[in-house]
Amino acid sequence: MRNNKKHIYEDVKLYVESFGYKLLSTQYFQCDRKLSYMCPEGHIYDTTYSIFRSGSRCPICAKKNKKTPTKFSYDYVKDYFNKQGYKLISETYKSVNCKLDVLCPDVHNEFHKLYGKCDFTIDNFKEFYFNKTGKDFNKL
Repeated sequence: MRNNKKHIYEDVKLYVESFGYKLLSTQYFQCDRKLSYMCPEGHIYDTTYSIFRSGSRCPICAKKNKKTPTKFSYDYVKDYFNKQGYKLISETYKSVNCKLDVLCPDVHNEFHKLYGKCDFTIDNFKEFYFNKTGKDFNKL
């Protein structure tokens, strides 16, 4: 359902300021017209109120704060799972967003598709196992 409420300048200004930004434009016409903003770091940029409301903020700060994703090697990921007591079955590793085949010896040698995120711990697995099977991992 679309929100057809017309925004007034004062409401837009209050909303923008609630995030620590300043609204530099002195008039507001409609949500798809660009307005000028100043972020808390002092960068000035233009975007629509719609885009600002959707969560998009200062593009300069976004580029500055963007972290380079860590790319783990296959050997690193395999060693990590081995140290956790699991056997990595997948023969390739692309990124932390790709699922991996993992053999868990503690759960009757079942295969599981798990994300290759290297924050995987036995506690994460216990929660995963409960959510998947409805069984308490500790009672096996």
